[in-house]
Amino acid sequence: MTRVAPISSSKYKTNDKDSTHQEEDQEQFLLDETSHQQQKNGFYRSVRFCLILMLSTVILVSVAIITIVWASSFGVSLSQLTAQNRDHEFTKLQTHIFTTLDEIVQMAQTVNHLMRRNFDIRNFDLVSDWTYQLYKLESELRPDVAVTMYMGDIERNSVGIYVGEETFFFSMWDGINPRNETYLWKCNDFAKNEYCVRNSEPDEIDRRYGLSGIEWASARVGKTSFVPSYISYSIVFMTIVTSVPNATDPTQLASWFMYDLSVESFSTYLKEAIVHLTGSVAFVLETSTEYIIATSFPDIPVFEKINQYKYNRYKGSQFGEPTIKQVSNSIYDKYGKLTSIPCNEMASFPLDSNYVSLVRVCTAQDLDWTLILAVPQWFYLGQMIIAIVVALLLSVFIVSIGGISGAVFSVRIIKPFYDLVVMFASVANMDLDSIHVKNSFFSEVSTIQTSFVFLVERLRLYRAFLPPHLLQELDKKGVENLPTNEKHNDDQQSSNAELASRTSFMSKSSRPSRQVSKTEESMMSLKNTQSISKFDLGLECRDISILGFKFHLCENLNSNEIIQISSEVFTLLEQTTKTSKGQIGNFENGFITMSWNSASDCPSHISKALSTAETLIKKSEELKKRWSNRTIIFSTTIDSQKSMTGNVGTKNYKSFTIMGPINGNIQCMADLASRYEVSILVTKRVRDEIEKQYQNRFIANAELATFDKNNFVFGISYDKFGKDNVAVYEIGERNDVAMDEWMYELEAKEKKGKWIQYNKAVDLIGGSQFKEAVFELQDFSSKYPQDIPARELIDFCKHQVL
Repeated sequence: MTRVAPISSSKYKTNDKDSTHQEEDQEQFLLDETSHQQQKNGFYRSVRFCLILMLSTVILVSVAIITIVWASSFGVSLSQLTAQNRDHEFTKLQTHIFTTLDEIVQMAQTVNHLMRRNFDIRNFDLVSDWTYQLYKLESELRPDVAVTMYMGDIERNSVGIYVGEETFFFSMWDGINPRNETYLWKCNDFAKNEYCVRNSEPDEIDRRYGLSGIEWASARVGKTSFVPSYISYSIVFMTIVTSVPNATDPTQLASWFMYDLSVESFSTYLKEAIVHLTGSVAFVLETSTEYIIATSFPDIPVFEKINQYKYNRYKGSQFGEPTIKQVSNSIYDKYGKLTSIPCNEMASFPLDSNYVSLVRVCTAQDLDWTLILAVPQWFYLGQMIIAIVVALLLSVFIVSIGGISGAVFSVRIIKPFYDLVVMFASVANMDLDSIHVKNSFFSEVSTIQTSFVFLVERLRLYRAFLPPHLLQELDKKGVENLPTNEKHNDDQQSSNAELASRTSFMSKSSRPSRQVSKTEESMMSLKNTQSISKFDLGLECRDISILGFKFHLCENLNSNEIIQISSEVFTLLEQTTKTSKGQIGNFENGFITMSWNSASDCPSHISKALSTAETLIKKSEELKKRWSNRTIIFSTTIDSQKSMTGNVGTKNYKSFTIMGPINGNIQCMADLASRYEVSILVTKRVRDEIEKQYQNRFIANAELATFDKNNFVFGISYDKFGKDNVAVYEIGERNDVAMDEWMYELEAKEKKGKWIQYNKAVDLIGGSQFKEAVFELQDFSSKYPQDIPARELIDFCKHQVL
């Protein structure tokens, strides 16, 4: 090759060198400045950060505006709704109590009207029947209210009825009983009879009852009126009385009707009605006396018993419940007295920590009660607070979801550009084989990718013309020069570190366009380090167990049937080896091997191999049933010994192999199993390992090869291995089979005892007692005529005797 020298003076040469150095310095300075700016600004100037910030800001502002709007409007609506709910609850209490009393008033006025129409108050039987019928009707309508009902005249002749534990009819009637006594009769079957079915003689005689209501009625002739409440027999009563004036003198009574009511049912109702208003109290006061009539605490007494006939009644400020006491005192402070409250006007106002609703009910029947309901302010404000807290939590949740969605969308949007960066890095490193282009949703990115693929194909064409040794030299120099470029300026160490980090990142990320974090990269590196030994070339000596599974089709089958049966067999093998962590080997002519502890550590590999064989035989019986029209024979053989295992081949092609005589032993044992029609055949070593767990019996001595690590020769045929006479055994039932029912236990015992006589004969053969052994074996064969090992031993013993 002819060398061409540039025509120039030394002056021009010096200027060219200086300009080259200046251009390199300027280029390096720009690179360092760019790296420094990128390190300084970092993530906060990335497109990803801007997208996340934009989406999060839009969502946050939207949620804030919506929250302000709904909170301002919802607050007013909630306040109005709260007042409506509070009034509704209070009206419900008022309606129930005073509607009940109105119905009682209507009943009394009806009685008053009937007593004015040709009613003979002096007719004892008529008055008795009326009283009984009225009380029965009232007890059906208001059983919790009705206590006593009686009727009489101005001369205090009266009859009455009340129901306690028993129903009593009483009389204070001249001509029936003395005036200073009260006769009482028990009424039988009160609910069934239309009149009091009683004895002729009184069941009890008591003192004459006081009729204080007559004085109250005398002052209100012709009216229906409520008597002030009182206590009798530890019960708070109120009485409604109605009277009929004398026909000749309207200012005097002719007859009267009284009805004693219990107010305990009102307390029970108040408790049930406000149970959902947590912390609330409701109570009724008698306005004139300020005594408590009923409260929402029916278990707390409203009086103190001094003796049998004297009681000290409580006012609201004396009640045993703190909230009622506090509310009562606050109402007294506000109004002074209850009589200062306007009649029949509902009032609602905040008082201390409660919202109080009250009404003083005044009626034409002299009923003057004050109903009070106190609900904690927090009960209604708490709902508003809960709503606001829930709204704030939902706002935070929405903002969080928005931020996460923004991050996800930003990653999805930016990922194609990162893939492009990775592909450019691969081109810069001339790693063209690792470039994989993924289709993008964005048309602009797709256009860039198309152009980039065209560029890569051109580069591959150009690179193909370069000699291999030049490519290797260039790639080597590129790697060696990378640290030199990064160490150009000591003053820019931080920016150079950032450049090196980015370069390394792009180099590592050139694999299938995937961004790998440092954590993921570390985990991948750890996994590769841990599992690399499994893929290395090499052999090691391991103690392994191999199971040979053979199935023989005794008939000519077409290819479809063979494929179907083979598929079922392989499904069975896959299921059993998956649970025992066995490794399936090669399949050839209906024979397949499975190994344990060959590729990875497997404790108790002998037991696992045997349990797998047991499962295979059981499942094979099910397969036989499905193919009952075909004759299929299954057998398994197990051997365990040391062998050389590992990977052989090249870096690009590897094959796992087991070297040693164990595979030949398994083949030899498989022939014995077929000959003796044995399902599970194992060597003496395997049998010694599981002797206590399974029933077993000696089958024969087989010439099996042994493995010697020190004298192992690669490639030697099975016939060249040294062989020993090794006893092989058939494996039967487990010894630990447990049955619940006696019939199954008996069946299990029979199976376990099947080979006792056979094994006894084997022991006799071992002691050279062949005649005795023949006797035992013939007896055994008579029970099991199809047993081939027994027949073989009989022939052996007879030959020895001869």
